[in-house]
Amino acid sequence: MTLYLTDEAVSEILRWWRALHPDVHGHDGDRSQRAQLRRADGPLEALLLPSTLELISRVTKAQGAAWPRGKSAASAATLRLAGLAILLASARPGDPAGGAMVRFADLLGTPASGSRSASDEKPRYSPLRFSALLRAGDDPDQFVRQARRAIAIVGRTPFQMPDFIRSVAGFDDEVRRRWTFEYCGHGSDLAAVASASAEATEELEEN
Repeated sequence: MTLYLTDEAVSEILRWWRALHPDVHGHDGDRSQRAQLRRADGPLEALLLPSTLELISRVTKAQGAAWPRGKSAASAATLRLAGLAILLASARPGDPAGGAMVRFADLLGTPASGSRSASDEKPRYSPLRFSALLRAGDDPDQFVRQARRAIAIVGRTPFQMPDFIRSVAGFDDEVRRRWTFEYCGHGSDLAAVASASAEATEELEEN
């Protein structure tokens, strides 16, 4: 089950995330809830925490009519958000003055030096582990487990959080494809590749 978030829902999640962590203005965040989320074994355990329930309540309200209808779909969306809460507790806000932030998968594929120019440098996150992360996308527990490792490798290096939030909540084959391109350093070419692929498909159908 994927959850396609509205702009208002993403804004609510960002506010929740920033309130959870310390900031440069002396705000300490919610240290207790951060610690509990980081210790949570998985989405189900995270659902027992007040901070997770607050996040779900805010997102449900922000989604409005876009929130999944039906018990099964709503439960799956709730688990997605609980898993996201765990990951956001470990993803600490970086310094926005440090320059334009890259997308999460792009950061995982970039060597620790920050440059892809040296062909002998290995990516931050190994291809084997990245592949495991992509395969785990349909299982909330496995995905949280794999993504936690990836976030730990990234450390305090900032990445585009709105895109990360949308990708985790709405993880599907399109996100897998985009993350793969970004990991390999071809994120900027994705639109062109998608367009070329669509054109090729149309030609095949016409012939």
